[in-house]
Amino acid sequence: MIGRIRRLYRHNRSDVDLYGLPRTPRSRREELCVTLTSIKTHCDELTKKGLFTKSTKAILHICEGLAIKYWDIFPWNGSYLHNSPLAPTVPDAANRWYEQINILFERWSSWTVVEALMRREVIWEGFREMYSKCPYREARNMVSSFPVCSLIEDATVAVHHVLSHKVHVEAVLSLNGPQAADWIYLLDHVMHRLSVTNQLYTTALFTLRKLCASAGKLPDSYMISAEERNGLKIMGKYPTAFGGFADIWRGQYRAQDVAVKALRVSGRDKLQAVEKMFFKEVVLWKNLRHDNITPFIGVDRKLFPCAMVSVWMPHGNIVAYLGKFPEAARLQLLLDVATGLEYLHSFGIVHGDLKGANILIDSEHRARLADFGLTAMTHDLHALNAITPLSIVGSLRWTAPEVLDPESAGLEKARPSKASDVYSLGLVMWEVFAGHVPFHQYPLEANVLYRVLAGARPARPNAARHGLSDSVWEWMQRCWDAEASRRPRIADVVSFLRDENVPLHHKEILSLLFE
Repeated sequence: MIGRIRRLYRHNRSDVDLYGLPRTPRSRREELCVTLTSIKTHCDELTKKGLFTKSTKAILHICEGLAIKYWDIFPWNGSYLHNSPLAPTVPDAANRWYEQINILFERWSSWTVVEALMRREVIWEGFREMYSKCPYREARNMVSSFPVCSLIEDATVAVHHVLSHKVHVEAVLSLNGPQAADWIYLLDHVMHRLSVTNQLYTTALFTLRKLCASAGKLPDSYMISAEERNGLKIMGKYPTAFGGFADIWRGQYRAQDVAVKALRVSGRDKLQAVEKMFFKEVVLWKNLRHDNITPFIGVDRKLFPCAMVSVWMPHGNIVAYLGKFPEAARLQLLLDVATGLEYLHSFGIVHGDLKGANILIDSEHRARLADFGLTAMTHDLHALNAITPLSIVGSLRWTAPEVLDPESAGLEKARPSKASDVYSLGLVMWEVFAGHVPFHQYPLEANVLYRVLAGARPARPNAARHGLSDSVWEWMQRCWDAEASRRPRIADVVSFLRDENVPLHHKEILSLLFE
């Protein structure tokens, strides 16, 4: 160790070399030490950005391994030194190989992480070329296989880096044309590798959502085909149902029953106005996976201008279901609804159109939320003017006062919120127990609007045998409080309903056990 320190001291003197001899022109090994140091610096810059860390480290490992084996060159304090003056000189082929790696690493490290990811195919081919052109067979033994992973896998860390920095996210959102399309592809593939509990998943979701809307493009994986074998086919000549802004068709896709919700676009010239909001909401729905959310399959642009395809719910909406099964467990269904809403809120997503008609019942008799995808259109004038609605105010009976009259609530414009969702949930609870839409005694919605803004709420229905206890009624009233700040959080509503679904005899046993 003392001898190495002395050699390093001599090396730092300007008049002598590493071994105390008069300094001569730089040898091949000294040049390689400098080149290796430069490669290591660029490698650190690439890995700091998360750029192809596995492949970068594999190439660096080969470079260092060969230098140690053939020329007695070792890493030392951030640089490289050669220990023995008797080691062989560096051949021209090896020297050129190292220089080429240094040039490539230097070029790649000068790019921003967003630029590098857009040129990932170029970088990937560069890695392959470096590995294949290595003049020493030992390189094959130093790395078990190359590439060490797939391109998308090695790019994932870099995408994480982008999503963790505001300046990079802004750079992605400023892209257009083929560059935007490339990032849409990249985000779509990377999201499949992220856990939904990861905070980056939410960032990736909303980045993809905004980029799709601005670029006017959806990921190719979202599109379904009517031309492939077992592709999308519409069953029947007429829609099975009519929504406020869309027609619902029953269809089949890959031998599975599906629901096709086709927007009523009033003309081809209006399609572009609808697409921006349509793309935003499609991206959200596609990436939501929960037992109480209607499963989304994909988008159809062949049979209809804008259509969303989802799994067919055999029991229809919750209102129709309770008509067929009046003894169904209403509190369990409401727990399903609240749990699905809690899931949406965990992503910062507001449903905005919660009502009985938008709650579907699956084959397992469980409730699933639907139709949150088109909510934003009802609050976007450009999109609204481009759609042919049957009823613009069809959800008014479930809508919170601050959304109906934002000025009185001190708001600049009508904007659904988590609190307004909880208000709507309170009215859904009433609807489930009463078997009617709220204010069913007033057919004119203008009359309903006046009464809601005046503070009127539905009277308590006679539904004790269906589970409407005093405590449930109290929570319904808390949910539809006129003051948004006084309404409970959805997590508290879920907790209450979960407790209410515990049978009385189980509560008595638990009470005994915890005394």
